[in-house]
Amino acid sequence: MMPMMRNQRGFTLIEIMVALSILAISMVAIYKSVAGYVNNAGYLEQRTFAQWAAVNVADEMRLRSPWPDLGKSDGELVGFAGHDWFWHVQVLKNEAAWMRTVEVKVFADEEADNALGQLTFYVVKP
Repeated sequence: MMPMMRNQRGFTLIEIMVALSILAISMVAIYKSVAGYVNNAGYLEQRTFAQWAAVNVADEMRLRSPWPDLGKSDGELVGFAGHDWFWHVQVLKNEAAWMRTVEVKVFADEEADNALGQLTFYVVKP
């Protein structure tokens, strides 16, 4: 008869299954974290380009007319950063008669409700 071994080494099947379960759960968490980061980076890139588009629209307005007319206007910025942008400009009367408020909003598509880029600036009468 063989004597019983008291110092057995190795893992049981249950210990291996628990370890694999912990590893799988942590991998899913890491994947979700990385996927969220990638999605957020794309969104921030799009917002940055939209903000630059708003600045471009504002600069074009300033160059075209130093004293813009009151009201709303719409337009499209074609091919900026590989994308077509749609903008809405509203020129508002200010409390001071010699100043106007201009609001520029830039959208990724024509039917969008939320602006990706927005800029408000003031124009002083020359």
